Amino acid sequence: MADPCSHPVVRYLGWLSIPAKTFNVGSYRRQDTPQPTADFFDTKNSEGERLRHAAAEAAVTDMIKWFDDGKGIVAILDATNSTKARRRWVRQRCQAANIETLYVESKCDDEALIMSNILEVKTTSPDYKGQDPEVAAQDFLNRIRNYEKVYQTIDEDEKDLTYAKLINVGRQVIINNIKDYLQSRVVYYLMNLHIKPRSIWLSRVSHVTPPSCAPANVLPQHGESEYNLQGKIGGDANISPRGELYARALPSLVAKSVPPDVALTIWTSTLRRTIQTARFLAASDKNYTKLEWKALDELDSGVCDGLTYQEIAERYPEDFAARDEDKYNYRYRGGES
Repeated sequence: MADPCSHPVVRYLGWLSIPAKTFNVGSYRRQDTPQPTADFFDTKNSEGERLRHAAAEAAVTDMIKWFDDGKGIVAILDATNSTKARRRWVRQRCQAANIETLYVESKCDDEALIMSNILEVKTTSPDYKGQDPEVAAQDFLNRIRNYEKVYQTIDEDEKDLTYAKLINVGRQVIINNIKDYLQSRVVYYLMNLHIKPRSIWLSRVSHVTPPSCAPANVLPQHGESEYNLQGKIGGDANISPRGELYARALPSLVAKSVPPDVALTIWTSTLRRTIQTARFLAASDKNYTKLEWKALDELDSGVCDGLTYQEIAERYPEDFAARDEDKYNYRYRGGES
């Protein structure tokens, strides 16, 4: 797997409470060759080839030791691994250490996307620190040309490998031999990864200034509901009269924050209070896309659903005390945490 995918995947796995770490071969290579030119990556450069393999060897060795020391569950070897021989070598080293492999190939032939990535990511790489961005961009293009001389895509000859191939930043995705839950979660995340910044507006915020006119999302927090007035939790109540006023005011609030040319998507839960809150925004002349997602539903409060906190304290005093002590980890009896 190669940057810019590796660091977001590590953050995602951390969010899932799965210890992960990136082993970047480029970082190992920079210990001996901090700022090489494209010529260093020419296949005819035997010394460059030796140093690059030594860096890969050091990264894989440290990665295996990291596993042996029990420090994590997922390691990302951030490197090009652009030939069949290199991929076989990685697999052999991992198999000897009883490590499962999942290859991620990011293939791009869209010159506009390539140049955008170079200007936004590669010219700020340590390889080009202090250099003119245009000079750095041209050198990295030359580096790509050197990679292309030996590049071998994953194909039928490697159908025994577990891999995901992302073409032109996810416009097409090919997956093969995915074996377990963890691999499927990583692939699912990669399929939905964006390399461009996007904005998210929450309806409780009325003064957000977006960084750009990139595609964006708005997540309406529901207006006041009938359960709010009664002090009850959970349920699928309608919005109150004040919630109705909030829903009617929402389109004008969004218009003040969201540029008119932004392709906005409205996300709500499947509960009536959020759908009712967003209905005027969805019906505006902006033709916003509206989607419902059950994952946005309020936590299932189990046996406490429809009760006030006073009633919970009276009926389930131990549960009430446990929630008060640790709201983050508390799971409602028969419900969710």
